[in-house]
Amino acid sequence: MSDMITALAPTKRDPSRITIKVNGKAVATMVRARIEELALHEGMAWDDALAQRVQQAAAVDKAMRDAMTRLSRRMLSSGDMRRKLRQRDHDAPVIDEALERLEALDLIDDEAFGRALIAETLRRKPAGPKLLRSKLMQKGLDRELIDRLLAELTPVGDDAVHGAVELIEKKLRSMGNLDENTRKRRLWGMLARRGFEADVIEQAMRQIDDV
Repeated sequence: MSDMITALAPTKRDPSRITIKVNGKAVATMVRARIEELALHEGMAWDDALAQRVQQAAAVDKAMRDAMTRLSRRMLSSGDMRRKLRQRDHDAPVIDEALERLEALDLIDDEAFGRALIAETLRRKPAGPKLLRSKLMQKGLDRELIDRLLAELTPVGDDAVHGAVELIEKKLRSMGNLDENTRKRRLWGMLARRGFEADVIEQAMRQIDDV
């Protein structure tokens, strides 16, 4: 007797997930949508080629579930998600397909993620392009996308100087017991760490009388 799919049974815990049985033995479980994509049905002949397709689909299904668990907690970039799925020991081809599906569903959107990260960083404290670029690169965003986002959203010119001045004024409140040279050195370091360019820092320092 040749092998065949003998049952496609909803799981007790989640009826949207289907267990595939071959000759009465469970071989994989995945969401109903994936069953439909594979066009599986009871009585279907089971061979090595179909077994490989089902196992790949089941692996992607598992990666998708891991990804959804993490996305339920916070927004992630594709780079972040790739790293987390690797940590869960998913194979590279499985991760690639899972990411494609997540992007198609708009659950992973690097452009939206980048905009949100920039906005959150600037909401906390003014920051220069170097710091913003560093944060975006750490999240694995594409360099071209980073360039475009920074061109659109990074403060430039007078706005950048204004942001640096704002930081200086806040920091000076806790530096009253320091001498002038120490204040300048620490303020310069603080602004450099926040990603401001040297010319912006110089302009901002000149605008503050108490430095």
